[in-house]
Amino acid sequence: MFFSDLSSKYNKYNGNFSIDVKDNIRKEIEYYFKQESDFDYRYPGCPDNILFTKNIVSNNILQEHCVKIIESSIICSIIPKNRELKMKKSNIIPCIKYVILTVKHKWFVFLAGFKLKVSIFRLLFHDMSKFTLKELPHYGRNFFGEKNDPNGFIKCWIHHQNHNDHHWEYWIPRTGNSKCNPPYPDNLPIEMPESAIREMIADWIGASKAYEGKWPDFGNWYWYEKNKERIIVHPNTRKKIDKIIGELL
Repeated sequence: MFFSDLSSKYNKYNGNFSIDVKDNIRKEIEYYFKQESDFDYRYPGCPDNILFTKNIVSNNILQEHCVKIIESSIICSIIPKNRELKMKKSNIIPCIKYVILTVKHKWFVFLAGFKLKVSIFRLLFHDMSKFTLKELPHYGRNFFGEKNDPNGFIKCWIHHQNHNDHHWEYWIPRTGNSKCNPPYPDNLPIEMPESAIREMIADWIGASKAYEGKWPDFGNWYWYEKNKERIIVHPNTRKKIDKIIGELL
């Protein structure tokens, strides 16, 4: 178990990493990726769909992101106990599993986004907030660990929505503003820019492939039809969503 062994090896530093130590972590991860001729890694007990393959890691665009993401995950997993957002030892493996799942998701979003003409910048930085201490411990725990902190996960989910404009929730002001003319009401969505809409649809597609194991049937997209009414967006945004999905038929 390479990743958990690496975490244990650097645990002695108690999170006080010098530049040299961080460089050593990165070098070990890079060396592991390059030396494995048949890299097909899954944690014991990990579901079949959570798989980190050589094909994903060897991609030129994603390899550097894989290294940075896993490096951050290992460093986050062994921060000192006296820090406010500590990660318990029991949550290390769930978090690394979630990192692997998210890298896989990002790859599928990249493929879908490329087809939808989403900018490379948006695709590379898609969901990067998931690798921060505000989100990673909660996502890891909720997906692969003990789901024993619902309030923590909801705060994490709000943080994610508020920092990623490809989520439709980002565009709903909880309170309006009486200084507008006319005054803007509470909870009324504003129009999303097309760049964010295209990334949002790519996110939905990538989630379907990463979490359910299959690309959606755009002519009969069950998930979208089922959730369409609860997705609260501006009327013009709704029209653009349907138009862009129509481009995939």
